[in-house]
Amino acid sequence: MSALLKDLELTGVDPDAVEASMASGGLVPEGIHHAALSGCREVQANSGSEGRELTFKVLAGPGAGLEVKETLWISADPKAKSRRILFMHKLGLLRKVAAGDRNQYVPVEGRHDFTDCLGAECLIDVRHVEDTWTDKKSGKERKANKAELTFGGVMGLDDPRGKDVPRGKPGAGKAAAAAAPAGQKDDFGDL
Repeated sequence: MSALLKDLELTGVDPDAVEASMASGGLVPEGIHHAALSGCREVQANSGSEGRELTFKVLAGPGAGLEVKETLWISADPKAKSRRILFMHKLGLLRKVAAGDRNQYVPVEGRHDFTDCLGAECLIDVRHVEDTWTDKKSGKERKANKAELTFGGVMGLDDPRGKDVPRGKPGAGKAAAAAAPAGQKDDFGDL
């Protein structure tokens, strides 16, 4: 066997899925995907704003194995707060409970941060956007496409918008979280 073929495991590889993933430039294709939260870390913007960078690994379909990173900024802005609450609910930090004639969110006992939800499976809605930045060495403006989640881009597995989305094997979310590179889970040891 040639060195080129030596480390390839072709059993179970779907040629159509390979071609579809390459058609989107190696990015997770646009649309809805079955995914798992595979990483989380604290981040800070140059402005001083704090947030959580979440990494989602696609579990099935044309983008299987690819990742999308999304940052949730901690802000008093009502839209940013609502987005953070939505992500917290869909990933298992918050749950809905009946409170009289309404529902309300309450924390899930024993879970305090997204790191407590690694392996949580969900549906993600991906779009492609053009990212522009200035190259520090040349000073020239650079552009590249990147995959990101839509504003409300995380959904529960039972969301009707994902009824036709290919699904990974049961337990695939836990496997994706376990396979994440060391250091993805923040132990908050610096606090």
